[in-house]
Amino acid sequence: MRKSMLCIALAFAARGAALSQTPAEPAVQPKAPALESVRLVPVEPFSYAALEMRGSYDQHANAFMDLMQNAGAQGISMAAAPFGLYFNSPGTVAADSLVWDLGIPCPDTARVTAPLVRKKYAYPLTAALFFEGVFGSPEQNAATAALLAWIPANGYRPAGPMMERFVSMPMPTGDGGFTGRVEMVIPVEKVK
Repeated sequence: MRKSMLCIALAFAARGAALSQTPAEPAVQPKAPALESVRLVPVEPFSYAALEMRGSYDQHANAFMDLMQNAGAQGISMAAAPFGLYFNSPGTVAADSLVWDLGIPCPDTARVTAPLVRKKYAYPLTAALFFEGVFGSPEQNAATAALLAWIPANGYRPAGPMMERFVSMPMPTGDGGFTGRVEMVIPVEKVK
């Protein structure tokens, strides 16, 4: 369990590092990215334990370990996939101004204490896209751009922060990066 958590944490770190630089050619060629269609997904509100973060995405690995250690110490089990919520992006603000949460769903009755914060994800409709490939790669950036372009093209507008939820365990690519499957989710509302 601890080793798998470390792999997930390292994947977050790899994604953050990849946002600021072009990845080198991997020693072991990862599977080609699989891009699926954007779909609308209704979401039931859920509570989550969050570690609120500010600054560079380079903090992902340590922050994720902090989230998991604190959740474990508080008896909050990882019953669903961990995720990151991103309230702004490196393309619009300086790295030290980034605002993001790492979270895990938890029951409404779970006792959540500092440094974690209980939050509610209450966005009833999302646009979602699965991506499989190298995290932080140009292909993942293209998938994100496709998701963002789909929203206005289909009469919607963003209504909340982007979420990236792990669907598979990240695997190393051989060059310090990671590959896996994530679901990219953006809350939306119909343009009136």
